[in-house]
Amino acid sequence: MNIQTIVVHYNLKGEEVGKASQEKSNERYGYKPLSRESKPRLDVNNLLNRIKIEKNQSKKTNLFILTGSAFVVSAVVLLFSI
Repeated sequence: MNIQTIVVHYNLKGEEVGKASQEKSNERYGYKPLSRESKPRLDVNNLLNRIKIEKNQSKKTNLFILTGSAFVVSAVVLLFSI
């Protein structure tokens, strides 16, 4: 009496998972698509625009700090001169 045991593994989505050599494919030549959900690619122009925006915000923040500190220094000098 021969008993055969079949082990079936499932992933988190509940799909049956096998070895790479046992991968099921619907395509004619056996090519497997990379993924069903393609990740958005990075756009260099988008990154350059973000850098430009961050640089402008940094300049505004630095100008605000500089004017605030200049105002405080001028107020202290004015108080000591009286």
